[in-house]
Amino acid sequence: MATRVEFWGVEELGLGEDSGASLSVPFKSLALGQKMYWRKSGVIPLGYTSISSIQLRFIRKGTGNLYIKFACSHTAQATGSAPSEDVDSYTTYTETSADSSMGNLTVPSTAYNGLTGMAAGDTLSLTVYRDDSGATDTYTTDFDVAGFLITFSTGVDVEASTGDRSKRILGKVLLTIGSPLGKMARTDYNIPEAAIYSIMGDYATKIAEDLLCLETSTTLTVTSSAGSEPTGFISLKLIELGTDLYIQPKEIDLIDYDLIVRNNYYSDPIQTPLYYKRWNGTITFHPTVDSDSYTIYYYTRPTTTPSSSADPETPSNYDKIIEYGTISEVAAMVGRSDLINIYSVKYQQEMDNALGNLARARTVTEGIKPYGYNKYIKPILEH
Repeated sequence: MATRVEFWGVEELGLGEDSGASLSVPFKSLALGQKMYWRKSGVIPLGYTSISSIQLRFIRKGTGNLYIKFACSHTAQATGSAPSEDVDSYTTYTETSADSSMGNLTVPSTAYNGLTGMAAGDTLSLTVYRDDSGATDTYTTDFDVAGFLITFSTGVDVEASTGDRSKRILGKVLLTIGSPLGKMARTDYNIPEAAIYSIMGDYATKIAEDLLCLETSTTLTVTSSAGSEPTGFISLKLIELGTDLYIQPKEIDLIDYDLIVRNNYYSDPIQTPLYYKRWNGTITFHPTVDSDSYTIYYYTRPTTTPSSSADPETPSNYDKIIEYGTISEVAAMVGRSDLINIYSVKYQQEMDNALGNLARARTVTEGIKPYGYNKYIKPILEH
């Protein structure tokens, strides 16, 4: 997973020449004693999954209490889409410096976490309001707003996700499927590109599941030693139980889990949690874990489907696996039996090579031993 930071700033148009700080940092003034607002709209970037944070940047020219609120609205790309809006309440923000440097105010998540259905390419509008209440707003001058600094969480590295890899794979699939059959060229297969991209996405998901090549982190709320699986969860890599205390739990099936719980086969508080099971969307640890919120690192599935503007989230060195698998499946769809076996074998060979490389690099733990004896658990703690 990745993030993308964007600055949606003020633009200025003026006559003559300008100099000083305003030359590099244009701003709009929300006047003292006036009920005013400033609004900025932009496009949600490629690979978007959520808003991580929003900050309002301003020039610190006064001191005192600013009485302001924030609002955000979202409009989908489709014709006839109606905007949805989330509005925060007026809040006091205290400023103590008037040195004309840049200041940052964190926009509360309550101003945008109610927006739903947002996707890359949609329009996002951000607004800051200043109240005219002299008794509450004691900031000593105009409030000079420079813009919004937004951190988007993205499912892919958006700088690299141009869609070029997806289009190259698509081109090879179409070229192969349309190659001569016997003495006749077959270019009349009418398969929608969206269907082929969807198949590519299926193979990217399989690669992520088999090769564990996509990793992310989140906060897991644990109650009674159990928590809900995050979306796209494949397997757990680490759980952070405290500062610099990282544990690598071992996933076991329901039978083994029941065995160690009923017989207390393993209990070591230093290495807690050692095991976990998965059942019906829930992760349960043994030995027990205190009810709290923990940072976990886990392997995940892709969140976006390849397209002409989005590459597979899997590493590019696995593109051949996607290509060969997609060709074999599309060949089956159009009856190209001459290609099915060829590219099924190619796909399996590439996948076997990747799995072999993964096996050589992976640290393997020994199976469960009774009564706390587990000789080859490594590494349990990482500092």
